[in-house]
Formats: sequence, C-alpha cells, structure tokens
Amino acid sequence: MLVRGADTVPVPGAWVVAHRVGPERQGAIDSLRSDARGRFRFTVPRPESLTVYLVSSRYAGIGYFSEPFDHRSRAGADALTLAVFDTASGGTPLTIAGRHVVVTRPDASGLRRVLDVVDVRNDGATTRVAADSLAPVWRMRLPDDVNELEVGQSEFATSSIRFENGAVLVAAPFPPGEKQVAVTYVLPADASRFTVPVDQPTAEFSVLAEDSLTSVAGGLSRADPLVLEGRVFQRFVARNLAAGSRPAVSLAGGVGGVARYWWLPIAAVGLALAGGAIYAARRRVAPR
Repeated sequence: MLVRGADTVPVPGAWVVAHRVGPERQGAIDSLRSDARGRFRFTVPRPESLTVYLVSSRYAGIGYFSEPFDHRSRAGADALTLAVFDTASGGTPLTIAGRHVVVTRPDASGLRRVLDVVDVRNDGATTRVAADSLAPVWRMRLPDDVNELEVGQSEFATSSIRFENGAVLVAAPFPPGEKQVAVTYVLPADASRFTVPVDQPTAEFSVLAEDSLTSVAGGLSRADPLVLEGRVFQRFVARNLAAGSRPAVSLAGGVGGVARYWWLPIAAVGLALAGGAIYAARRRVAPR
C-alpha cells in the first residue's frame, strides 16, 4: 500500500518479490504482480525452521521490505502489509533515536577498536532522498583523529556510505521509521581519552566499554553492565542529548588480547543492539 499522510492507497500491478534468508540458502524464491486491490499471495510449500521470509517491492525507484517472519507465522490476508512512500528531498529533519559507542579492550599492539551504531529516524510521511547526486541524505560527525574507518553491519548498501572530512555520509534513501548505520574505527595507540561530538539531537546515547576502569563524562550515568559471549561491557547512558554535547570517554591503560579476535565483541554487541536474527535478515536484503 502507498502511505500518504494518514491515508493509504492500494498499489495495483506492482511487482512483489518473496525472499528467504537462511543459514544455507538466501535469495528470491518467487515474484508476482499485486492485484487490483494491491494484494498479493505467496505459498511456501515446505518452510524451513531456521529460515526467515520477507517480501519486497519497488516504488518510485526505491526498494521497500516487509518485516521478516518465520515458519511459525501464517502471514495470510491482512497479516502482512508492505508499505511504500512518495519521496521528498526536504521536510521533517531526520533525528537520532539512539547512538551506541562500543569500545573494546586494547589489542596486542595497544589499539582499541570502536563500533559506532546509530539509529536514524525519519518521522516524516515521505522517503527522504538527496537533493542532488552529490549531496548526502544524512551525515554525522565522528570523533577526531580516528583511523581505519570502515562501514559496519548497516541497513544500507556499503556503497551508499562514505567518510569525508571527519564525518560519515549516507547517500541512500531513508523511508519513514528507523534505519541503522554502523561504522567502526580505531583510536590512536596513545589515546587515554576521546570525545564523541554530538552534532544533532540524540534521544538515547550510550557508551559500552569492555574495560572496567573506563569512565565517561558529559551527562552520562552508569547503568547495568551488558554481558555478551562471556565478555562484560560497562554501560553509560544519557537521554535527550542536545546538539553540541561532547561526551568524553576516559580509557585505562594496558594491553589486551590477540589482535585478530577484535571483531568478536564488536559483532556480538552489534547484533544485540540491532535485534539479532531479524536485523541480520533485513541487512542481507537491504535496499540499494
């Protein structure tokens, strides 16, 4: 259905594609056109227990995906809605619903890897697109003097995310709702403190640190630790941080484990923040 403000309009004749995402097989399994009332129906003869399914369609050149469902769900009539939207390059500003900065222990060479996970929210009624081919749809400043910037497990194609002048820029469309952007970077080996610039209002901001001696200043309060894969992350949280805030993370010294295993806590925390299997399923078929 096409969502326009408080109204919805059926989209007849749209191509709808059914996908599966499983441990061994992923990809499209069937496709058809929606009927005159915008409805569609797919049959999966033998659903796989470890597989999730979802449907997609394109409208105005942009791909949209349903929420995933598994073999226990019966996504029958009126049980599954695939919403599409008109596009606009302006309107209600995009906001940050949550930002989570995850800091690992230093590796054997003294370097610390950081995962920066951001939930970007579009509260408007249209899909936000760039004003021109060179402009990003959304951008966010990153800490100064970080190295080895890479795109993490985001809900966008890696090719649509780039780094420029100390910021991460996303050129992909943002439909109404929340989308996740994740990046990783490395702190300098001699860093005992780093500041996270907050350049836009942030509803929830947290720092998760694997080192128990880490402290955070700038309006964050200590919360219950998070335990993942046998690793304990100290957690600091703030609500409704204003643009211009600068939380400062103070780090303990010392050298940690073997460098090649740095990604284990990063991956575990990333999946926990993202909703586990559902997030992984949606990421594998993220629209481009």
